[in-house]
Amino acid sequence: MKKAYILLVIIILSFSLFAYPRAKDYVIVQNESTRADSAHGFDITNYDITMELDDANDFISGSVTAIVEAEEVITEIVYELTSMTVSNVLLNGNPATYDYTNDLITIQLGIMNPGDIFTTQVDYEGYPIWDGLGMYFGTNHIFTISDPNASRYWWPCYDHPWDKAVTDLHITVRDDWLVASNGIRTSIVDNGNGTRTHHWDCNQPMATYLVSLVCQVYVELNDSFGDIPIQNFVPTGYVANATEDFSNLPFMMEVFSEKYGPYPFEKYGNAVTSFATYSAMEHQTMTTLGNTNINGNHGGEMVIAHELAHQWYGDCLTHLTWCDVWLSEGFATYSEAVYTEAWQGYEAMINYVNASIQNVYKNWAGSTPHTIYNPASPNLYFTPVTYEKAASVLHMIRLKVGDDIFWDIMQTFFAEYMHSNVITSDFQEVCETVSGIDFDQFFDQWIYGSGMPSFEYTYFFNPYLAIPRIMTYVQTSSNSDTDFYLDIPVHIYGPTDQDSVLVQGTPDAPFEMISITDVPVYDNVEFDPDNWVLYKTQTYRGASINNAYSADEQIIIFWEEFWPQVEIDGYNLYRAESPDDVFLQINPEIITETSYTDENVVNGTTYYYKLKAVKDEGFETPFSDVYEATPIDFPMDQGILVIDETKDGNGTPGNPDDTAVDAFYEAIIPTTFTTWDYEDDGIPPLETLANYST
Repeated sequence: MKKAYILLVIIILSFSLFAYPRAKDYVIVQNESTRADSAHGFDITNYDITMELDDANDFISGSVTAIVEAEEVITEIVYELTSMTVSNVLLNGNPATYDYTNDLITIQLGIMNPGDIFTTQVDYEGYPIWDGLGMYFGTNHIFTISDPNASRYWWPCYDHPWDKAVTDLHITVRDDWLVASNGIRTSIVDNGNGTRTHHWDCNQPMATYLVSLVCQVYVELNDSFGDIPIQNFVPTGYVANATEDFSNLPFMMEVFSEKYGPYPFEKYGNAVTSFATYSAMEHQTMTTLGNTNINGNHGGEMVIAHELAHQWYGDCLTHLTWCDVWLSEGFATYSEAVYTEAWQGYEAMINYVNASIQNVYKNWAGSTPHTIYNPASPNLYFTPVTYEKAASVLHMIRLKVGDDIFWDIMQTFFAEYMHSNVITSDFQEVCETVSGIDFDQFFDQWIYGSGMPSFEYTYFFNPYLAIPRIMTYVQTSSNSDTDFYLDIPVHIYGPTDQDSVLVQGTPDAPFEMISITDVPVYDNVEFDPDNWVLYKTQTYRGASINNAYSADEQIIIFWEEFWPQVEIDGYNLYRAESPDDVFLQINPEIITETSYTDENVVNGTTYYYKLKAVKDEGFETPFSDVYEATPIDFPMDQGILVIDETKDGNGTPGNPDDTAVDAFYEAIIPTTFTTWDYEDDGIPPLETLANYST
């Protein structure tokens, strides 16, 4: 699902993103009154929904039959149905005792033992409510949006994601409309009364919030991916643009099938319509796509990819509870980057992750810490914390284990839990089993913990060893009470690049040693140059000159004390007579103070200085920024210099002019002096001042 904020009113936020603007549509999850697990005593295996839609009066009448298997001894079953009229309830084809109160239908079953299979039928009618979710009657179109739990607004069901069922739909609408829905359309029957009934048959189980229909005048644009039909329903005015915008769908399906596993359903398609609750919604086998995504220039490409990816993660693998919704939305959001990499290359993927995933989360979160699993309040379940932050976590798992193992993890997770429900610990277990790595700390900090880390770092290089080495120090901090342990890629640039090496950052900044086998002479070292890690800030802690004083035949250079987190031996100071020359060390021994007096200089010559911190003798930090200074001859043999700051004087006692001021100094100074007119010549340079004693 692509997101919109619904907090009393719908607020649509616009972000300037990498290549494709993505609407952010978020929604509040209603508080669940039922236990949030799968052990509810029964399993609904099938729904058969028959419904007639009266678009002239915004009215529906329907009948829903459910096939149910008892999993423990039960005496009643409860369905949700909001603000409708229930006219009849049957149990195994016979009239049943039931109560419809507070939007709950409670059906008395007698005694059902484990393994008993029974059917219920609920006949109902009414005017569906619409509060941004449910069934919407628009001008010449009808659509449904039920995520997270609004199927109850238009059909009676056990409306929770942990009970998935195979669902058939028989939808009767006016005869000039088509119905786009889940599964395969098996028939359209003309009823001879100005209506037609459309039968859609699903082969795989589905969560209730994924059941959908969109009804209006449509043109079908059909395609295929292998033997999988692609069935797109497009309003008549959008055909040309939609033909272009859907042209990459088979390639998208190929990409995700290769990365995640075979496409899991009998068909795929999009029903384009006008709606504002979400930018799009990943209904199983038939995404409902906002018409703003269709413009003929692939401007909605990432939305289309996001919803398609949900067919693997969200629809086929469905989160057991809303606490685990990141397993749906985070996976679909990261799939945007997966598709970008296949479509436009690695650099485009890296840029997309940084601009359209990480920065979106950081800009939204600010300094507030958020938790991916079971966010602090229901109105955070569909926000950047479960979308972009969660996608960033998948990106870091990929970094941690490498590409081959990461795709093995994704495929194993999909294969093991296909057409069922999943929780966070299921995914962690797959990560650990496939990779052989303990992910407890990783999941504790990123999934169950709150906040976002920052890190400070420094490094030292020793090129004189038989195998040159780099010593790194990385210290993490957090905007919460979570301790973060980060895997940070370090890339070493030289005549030939060396692959990035992962170093660990921790709260106590341990040092790690990197052996440089491929780049004996390095040009530069960068920490996380491709922004694989989600962090608030990163800060390099190196040597830094902060001042230099010029004197007669000497220059005194001052610098900041080095990062106290790392104990060093001291400093080496380097000098050149041009910023482009080779800088040579000028101190014969390591400097242990934070200043140095360079006396091997010539007055009037400009010198350039750089500083390095030293550790374990041969290890040095990179150069500091350059600092320049010029020693000056201070003969002080020209007597007194009087700087005349008189301006706009008129010769009166209270406002003297230059002549009056000069006369005043001649009267009080008994010896020869020189005047300097500030108004005409500005501030005298140091070279001039150096020739005067006063």
